[in-house]
This record gives sequence, C-alpha cells and structure tokens, in this order.
Amino acid sequence: MSNRMIRTEYGYVSGIERSIIEKLSREEKHMHHKEKLEVPPFTGKLDEADGRYAIIFTKPGCVKCRQTIRQLSNSMTVNHYQADDTAIAYFKYIGVRSMPVVFIFDHYDIIDQWCDMRTDKINQYKEAD
Repeated sequence: MSNRMIRTEYGYVSGIERSIIEKLSREEKHMHHKEKLEVPPFTGKLDEADGRYAIIFTKPGCVKCRQTIRQLSNSMTVNHYQADDTAIAYFKYIGVRSMPVVFIFDHYDIIDQWCDMRTDKINQYKEAD
C-alpha cells in the first residue's frame, strides 16, 4: 500500500491511515449491529424450564422453523420470535444464510447455537431428557 496522500470524505490521509480507518469503521459497524440485536428475554419460568430453554428466531412460512420449534418443544421450553429487519441484517453480517437461528440457554448462559434445521443438534437435546 502506498504512503501517498489520498483525498477522502474525511480529509487527506495516507494509504495506510485509510486502511486503518476503514478497518475500524467496519469493526464499529459490526459492534453497532451487535448492540442493536438483543436476544429477547425468556418469558417462561426457569423452574418450569429446569434451567434449560431455547430461543428461536424464525421467518414467516418457514417449514424448517416450525419443525425445529415443534421438535425442541418436546424436550425443553421454547420461545420463538419472528426475526425483524435488524436481526436479519445482523444474521447475514455474521454469515447466517438459513433460518431458523437457535440459541440454547442454561439459565442465563448461551450453551449452544446454530442455524438451519439441525436434526443432530435437536436429537442431542432430546436425548438429554
């Protein structure tokens, strides 16, 4: 990368400075997405859930989403939410390309997460019962 000065929207900077600023801007944007997406609170009772529960983000008309909810509901308490634009943008940003997005909690700690219909993961939690 050249050290000659380049005119940008934020003034004249060297090529190295520009690459650093761009990298920091991308990281700040990533952090902003993380701050905006919050996993919704668990609305059940932890005693009833035996401390373990799932929060599942879905999209309308998704057969895999409905199946995941149905199958996980047999072994634990499940809260599901339709992903809004912010959540979808965040999921795309972190590389998620398929719904549902599943978070498994033990009390307040995320112990597992995945996307798409993962029968291997679902079976893992069915067998834990």
